[in-house]
Amino acid sequence: MAESGVVMLCVALGLCLYVVIGSAVKLRSQKQAKFDDVRWAARLSVLAVTGAVVILFWAFLTDNFRLAYVAQYSESSLHPIYKISALWAGQSGSLLLWLFIISLVSLGLNLSTGYRSDNVDIKIGLVVHLIQTCFIVLLLFISSPFKTIIPAPPNGSGLNPMLQSFGMVVHPPILFLGYSLVLVPFAFAVVGLSQRKAADVWLQASRPWVLGAWVALTAGIVTGGHWAYTELGWGGYWAWDPVENASLLPWLTLTALIHTFFLPHTGWQKRLWSYVLILSSFGLTLFGSFLTRSGVLDSVHAFAHGLLGYAFLILLAVVVIVGLYLLFSRRRLLLDVPGCGQSISSHSGRGRHWWTRSGSIIVGNTALLMILAAVLIGTITPLISRAAGGREMVLGEDYYNSAAVPLFLVLIFLMGITPLWQGNRLLKLVVPACAGAVVFAVGMARSSHLLASINFAMGTFALFTHLGDLVLDWLKSRKLTAIPKRKAGAYLVHLGIVLIALGINGSSVLNEETLVSVKPGEIFQFGGYEFRFGDVLDEWTDREYIVSGTLAVYKDDRYIGKISSKKTFTDVQKSPYTDIGILSRFTEDLYLNLAGRTPEFVQFHIQRFPLINSIWIGAYICYLGILVILAPARKKLSLAG
Repeated sequence: MAESGVVMLCVALGLCLYVVIGSAVKLRSQKQAKFDDVRWAARLSVLAVTGAVVILFWAFLTDNFRLAYVAQYSESSLHPIYKISALWAGQSGSLLLWLFIISLVSLGLNLSTGYRSDNVDIKIGLVVHLIQTCFIVLLLFISSPFKTIIPAPPNGSGLNPMLQSFGMVVHPPILFLGYSLVLVPFAFAVVGLSQRKAADVWLQASRPWVLGAWVALTAGIVTGGHWAYTELGWGGYWAWDPVENASLLPWLTLTALIHTFFLPHTGWQKRLWSYVLILSSFGLTLFGSFLTRSGVLDSVHAFAHGLLGYAFLILLAVVVIVGLYLLFSRRRLLLDVPGCGQSISSHSGRGRHWWTRSGSIIVGNTALLMILAAVLIGTITPLISRAAGGREMVLGEDYYNSAAVPLFLVLIFLMGITPLWQGNRLLKLVVPACAGAVVFAVGMARSSHLLASINFAMGTFALFTHLGDLVLDWLKSRKLTAIPKRKAGAYLVHLGIVLIALGINGSSVLNEETLVSVKPGEIFQFGGYEFRFGDVLDEWTDREYIVSGTLAVYKDDRYIGKISSKKTFTDVQKSPYTDIGILSRFTEDLYLNLAGRTPEFVQFHIQRFPLINSIWIGAYICYLGILVILAPARKKLSLAG
């Protein structure tokens, strides 16, 4: 089985090389070449990569511990769904998953007739298959999931209990889908500039891929945060961990890129910003892989030390060099206004005011890039301090919060004024401004937390401006279908982001916690709730000892539900694994952690997180907004100039 997996990767490597070389030779030829053989080689390469994935899947399902990767991340008693997700638990398996998703993306390009004009699929496929070739080389020679152990162990080490959750089943594939989709706009930009095509052409072709990458990265970040919230036991969902930051960085550049699409077509800023942001987005996915796979930074999410991370650093350097070369050698395509003969200076006076649409976008993009710079500096500070002075300095949450939160408030404010670009600004402003002022006053009266109160006020202002504008559009026509789809989709995304911001603010500022030691049968109060402890339950199995406790929850003498938590002790894991109890209500969550136990008492750590469900609801509204934007039929895309 191991040999079959290696053979499949070797076949995939040969086919990818055929695609790259064949495409390059035929495209350079002056003759009218046919590309049927190249297209079929590309499709067969996808089949070969799929074969390697299926073989590794089968090795997990059949407990083939002859493979070192299977023995490290699985065991005979592991549930089948987690045997499947164990494929991406380690760095070689996750790299294979990433390669597989890129292959599926390339197959979509290959099969789409909309990209056949001017052989766009071949040109884009050349760049994509170059990256695929690099990945296959890494899997064959640096980090292979098909290495064997002799003799094979009777059982595997098992999957970390924290990874045995639905969150880890869906989070990595979604995140890698986002990383894979970012590659396509990069390929469009490289091909478009290499052929000296007008920038607006390849920007238009990139737009749906950028939107898809953004929604996938958003979903990946949110599912990762939800996994941390439900599995890690500390009650949070984001800790500014280096690997968390690695996924946030390309999300920031993609967000700026999406808004850059709305700049006027006649402005040079759109082309230059777009290219730089596309290059940065793809480069940051590679940089994140370097951080994750090199072992240079400590993280609960990172893989072990290895050469794989430094291979990604080399690949990143090549991408940056190529990107910068195209930036300087094709700068006229990015800076000049096609067909107008106008220079940069002739447009430099337009859209300068921040209260105009273009001005707001530029200010927003500046804020996003300032957040990017702050997060990037905080992430690499341990590397710089270690290299400079030999001592590692780590910047904590206080640094990130003080650097990023005020800038996020600027973004919320800019989103709030978006509906004021058109129509009667005063009419649209009065109610939202009053609502925001009331919320600010209430927030200051209850918590005296200035930044949190401003956040709530800004969020309320933005909610009212967007909803109010949609209501005015509906009143004009009495039909929801009369609202332009792009406007409705953008507003939904904005509303989702605002809800996420309100959820983050409420759950991090208004949260409460207590640590109680109780005996069976005792009753205690916390956060406006009454908790009744029944008894502690002890269970023994052949390999585990489990201690659990359940609390009955009441509010105003009305039964709300039960909440349970347990600790599992095993011979395999050095420390016990805790199952968290969460009692979720629409406005807040109660979060229970069984912290300890003595012969007489059980110790519970209880937290209350107001508005936390607004985060998950807001994310779904964002997804819906992108679907609305992408809903109209797309035109055939071409790089033909």
